Amino acid sequence: MPKDWRLVRAICSITIGGSAGAEESLDEMSSNEVSPSEFLVVGLNHRTAPLEVREKLSLTKAQLPGALKVMKRYGVPGVILCTCNRSEFYAMEPPGASNSHQHLGGGEERIKQFLADRFDISLVDIERYLYVCRSQECIHHLFRVTSSLDSMILGEEQIIGQVRAALETASQLDTVPGPLSHFFQRALGVGRKVRRETEIGRNASSVSRACVELAKRAVGDLNNLGVMVVGAGDAGKLAAFALCRSGLREITVINRTYERAEELARQLSGRALPFQDLAGALSRTDIVICCTGSPGYVLEAKMVREAMALRPERPLFLLDIAVPRDIDPAVSRIDNVHLHDVDDLETVSEANRQEK
Repeated sequence: MPKDWRLVRAICSITIGGSAGAEESLDEMSSNEVSPSEFLVVGLNHRTAPLEVREKLSLTKAQLPGALKVMKRYGVPGVILCTCNRSEFYAMEPPGASNSHQHLGGGEERIKQFLADRFDISLVDIERYLYVCRSQECIHHLFRVTSSLDSMILGEEQIIGQVRAALETASQLDTVPGPLSHFFQRALGVGRKVRRETEIGRNASSVSRACVELAKRAVGDLNNLGVMVVGAGDAGKLAAFALCRSGLREITVINRTYERAEELARQLSGRALPFQDLAGALSRTDIVICCTGSPGYVLEAKMVREAMALRPERPLFLLDIAVPRDIDPAVSRIDNVHLHDVDDLETVSEANRQEK
């Protein structure tokens, strides 16, 4: 086993008994009044649930504060980590008899009931996709997440920032208990240590680079093609920069807030268009990357069908990296349209995973 993998496993195995590292780390947590047996996470990810299930439990950035407040009212204040590949709900086992929500049961039952009520879904439909980790297993899981060992794209850089942002949001809303906050800080430290002391990030792929690779597989040489990025958030921005370095002829940025589209377009030496010009621009581009954070479809089948009627011989590549999805799946039935979603990126990343 390569030295770096031994180090990664050693760092992440501090929750496994029998080693001095495990005892030392758990002793340190205990000295900070943290009881590992209280930690709990209920979640699903790209390995346990298909995209159509994951998007049912996804939250936009704007929806996250409200969800955290509601979860707290269920007696399980904590942290919610939502990315394109996972939705995870971290909490601590609530005290039993003294809690006003005792009728809801333990932490797992409370989180599941919160999910059923908040997302208006039946537990019967989703429970088989959920995983539950407690105690040291929960610690080990989050350490793997922050180290990008649990990511679809091994070694990707965005996850540490996403975990940090999830913790900061919960902290600002006062929904994260002190011990859970300390646990997340430790996990972030592990993630940084793994990246600093191993080569897991060397030549790491990313969602944005995988977007480029998938586009090349679908349409071939990207030179002299036009691309439109719908959404000027972090994911759209990273994809745009990656595509810009691939020799594309023209980059157009569209966002609901025109000023943000204009700012990104300047950085890319591209052009910005107002959101209402989306339908017209669709008929003039070759590649579309969508990631808006919208709760509904941004590209409807009718819009794409009308655009293709103006360019029937010219293929259109659509990549939807949003969860929930931005593009109506019915678009895939339109002639000469190639639609891919975030789960298709896994095929691109597999070679990178095997190499690492």
